[in-house]
Amino acid sequence: MSGRGIKFLEEWIRKNVTALDPSDDPLRASNLAACCIAEAAAEGITLEEIKPDSGSIESHIFDAMVHLAEPGMLKN
Repeated sequence: MSGRGIKFLEEWIRKNVTALDPSDDPLRASNLAACCIAEAAAEGITLEEIKPDSGSIESHIFDAMVHLAEPGMLKN
């Protein structure tokens, strides 16, 4: 994951993952991840740049969904 990728992913999550997203819906996380990957590509950012060092983009987004629904419950 590059610095540019980290910045993109974190900003994308802040803009696109809301407390209205169900925190127990991995399919929603997968759909959001696909959108994130597509938007990154449109900006010239590769999948390797935004893929977290541990886990996947989907799991990173899912963790954000859980955290928004239940603050303090974010997995490390």
